[in-house]
Amino acid sequence: MTIPILLVLSDFAYLILRLTVGAVILTIGVSKFRHTRFIGPLDIILGLMLLFGFFTPWAAALVALESLILILAGLFRRSAHESTRLFLILLVAAALLLITRGSGILSLDSFLTYGVWW
Repeated sequence: MTIPILLVLSDFAYLILRLTVGAVILTIGVSKFRHTRFIGPLDIILGLMLLFGFFTPWAAALVALESLILILAGLFRRSAHESTRLFLILLVAAALLLITRGSGILSLDSFLTYGVWW
């Protein structure tokens, strides 16, 4: 049995997920901006793409790829903390959900495709 209001709320749940992942990636990119010349600006761009819902599956795929690379690199370093590894695994899972689901409501993708925000 499906409750109809939950179907509407599920769209907002994906919106909150997209905004949260975008804000996290943007924050990480801003903090890395001084130290790296490529990853910091890339994270800023990916975070903004996710926040605005622009090419969301592609941005999420790059986030997942970057996180997987960091997970694999952390396996060979002893300095990697377990909490960092778990955070990256959670980020990969959220990015995979955004890849399969897409940008959802209130995104530039839906506006450019359908002409409406909803």
